[in-house]
Amino acid sequence: MPYKYFDNSKQNLYFVITFFYLFLIIAFIFSLDPNGGAYPDYLNQKKISQNFAVDFKYELFNFDKTTTRHSPVLLIILSFFERYEINDYLIRIINLHFCLLLPILFYKIITLKYKSINFQNKILLSCLVFLSPTFISLSIWPDSRIYGLIFFCLALIEYLKFEQEKKFSNSIKCVVWYAISSYFSLNFALFAIFFLYKFFLTYKLSNKFIYILIFNFILSTPALLYVFSLDTIFFLKSTSISKCM
Repeated sequence: MPYKYFDNSKQNLYFVITFFYLFLIIAFIFSLDPNGGAYPDYLNQKKISQNFAVDFKYELFNFDKTTTRHSPVLLIILSFFERYEINDYLIRIINLHFCLLLPILFYKIITLKYKSINFQNKILLSCLVFLSPTFISLSIWPDSRIYGLIFFCLALIEYLKFEQEKKFSNSIKCVVWYAISSYFSLNFALFAIFFLYKFFLTYKLSNKFIYILIFNFILSTPALLYVFSLDTIFFLKSTSISKCM
C-alpha cells in the first residue's frame, strides 16, 4: 500500500526529490567518499587522462602499462576536458548531473517491470539509489563503472520492452546499449550471454537472430582488436594503484 504521507501529494514527492538532490550536492561540496576508494582512484585516473591529453597515441597503445584496470573510454573522454584545461570542479559537477540519470532510469525499469506499483512508491524506490555509498562516491568522483551501469540500465529498459512487445528494434537497441556499457566497464560484457540466450529463445536460428549475432560481433570487434591484437590486456591488473598528483 502507498504511504499515507505521500497520498495524492505531488508536492511531497517534489520535496523528497529535492531533498536527495541537495543531499548529493552537499556531499559534493564536502568532497565525500563514503565508498572509500573513489577519491584515490580518481586521482590516479585523472593523471592518466591528462597523459591522454598530452600524447593520445602513446597512451592508447601503452594503456596496459598504466596503474588502472578500468576501461580507457571514460579517460579518453575526460582527456578532452583536460586538453582545453577545463576546471576539475566543473568536470566533476558535469559528472554528478550526468549520474542523476541513474535514479531516473531505475524509475523507468520499475515502471516497466512492476506495473502494479503506484507512482508514489516508484518514486520512493528510485530515490533509494541516492542512499548507495557507491552512487554517492562515483557521482562525486568520476569513474567508468557508474557510466557502464547507466548504459546497462538503458539496455535493460530496451530488453523489458522487447519482452513485452517482441519488437526486433528493441533487441537491436538493447545490443547497442549493453555494448556501450561494456566499453565503459568490461564487467557488463558478461551480460551479453544472457541477452543473446533470451533473444535465441524468441527467434531461434532465424535471420533475425543471425543479424543480432553479426551486430554483436561488429560492435565488439574494436575492443577485441584493441585488447588482444595490440596486447593491451589492462583488465587483469589486481587493483587500481593510486598515485598522488
